[in-house]
Amino acid sequence: MRSLRIVWREPVLSLAAVVLCLGLAEAWVRWRGLDLNPSDKFRFHPVYGWTMELGIRRPAPPGSADPRLPPGTGTLRLLFVGDSFTFAIEQAQGNGFPGLLAKRLAPRGVEGRTLASGGWGTGQELIALRREGLAWRPHVVVLQVFPYNDLCNNTLGLADTCSRLDEHRPYFVLDGDRLRSTWLHPWRARGRSALRLFGLAENLWLWGGLVVEGEAEGEFQGRSEGWARANARSKGLEHSGSVYSLMPDEEQPAVVREGWRVTEALFAAFHDELAARDIALVVVVVPFLRTLEGWDYFRRYHRAPLVADYATSRVERFFERRGVPTLSLRRRLSASGEAPRDAFNRRNLHLSGPGHRRLAEWLEERLLSEGLLPPADGAPEV
Repeated sequence: MRSLRIVWREPVLSLAAVVLCLGLAEAWVRWRGLDLNPSDKFRFHPVYGWTMELGIRRPAPPGSADPRLPPGTGTLRLLFVGDSFTFAIEQAQGNGFPGLLAKRLAPRGVEGRTLASGGWGTGQELIALRREGLAWRPHVVVLQVFPYNDLCNNTLGLADTCSRLDEHRPYFVLDGDRLRSTWLHPWRARGRSALRLFGLAENLWLWGGLVVEGEAEGEFQGRSEGWARANARSKGLEHSGSVYSLMPDEEQPAVVREGWRVTEALFAAFHDELAARDIALVVVVVPFLRTLEGWDYFRRYHRAPLVADYATSRVERFFERRGVPTLSLRRRLSASGEAPRDAFNRRNLHLSGPGHRRLAEWLEERLLSEGLLPPADGAPEV
């Protein structure tokens, strides 16, 4: 019996020492306040995957990983939900279309708030609506959709073919006709939520080889695209994930068809949850600049059977069939005769300052025409 104790003593003591060292390291990491942020632009969130400083929202309290919308005071509350276009990553705070419209409408007793982050897909937006947006009790929700990226961001089978952040992204999959939430690597998601040390090591592994100090944005984008294409080929796909959003029905591989099913199920869940609470939904559909300008070169470069307005048209038709007021930025730009290059930045392909201002104006017109806004003083009812 004594010899058996001696045999087991050394490995048990070794294991106890390893656990103690890991516990001390975890305590040190938490004491130092080291975070799990994927990069300097994104803040780790255990539920959403990540956030940015969210639009016109107040800063989170120190140590808080789940900031809440401040209490509403306006007689009409307008909530904007979306991705980097709603967050307006290329503009100063408050100068995106949500902030501009909120400023225009404030004299009429309208209060605006934003739930958005660069890189979010519809699934993350639905989670944010459920966790924070509904508690704010908005009267109108404006959902901004960017179909070119959203399809990829919503499709588990396309993970790692459009964004490095897919490792942190929560996904939804269809279980029969019901949406079920999951992660690309569920055990890693649990690990980073429970242990900061694990999350820091994961980020070092994932981001350490991607970010190069002093590298120009164009070089970073080029390497990121190369990484996405390599991952796509490892899955038996020819193109990075976002390109498939422009592929018509008869050309789509099975994973893309399933991605559209999930995406439209998320749209339906978004609409149904708001309708059940008598909250109006308005959808803004933003096109990819290359489908409006430089399309021939883009299509030749990818050598794929693509249709420029496939994704935007499909999303617009989906919501219009449901009777949801839909503002198509593609259609409005075409009808106005304005050059797309004036509404978008060529460098990062997001909306320019004039583009945000025009979108704010068109959105105000649409909200008024639907009877969702009080008219300005002296203006007739629409």
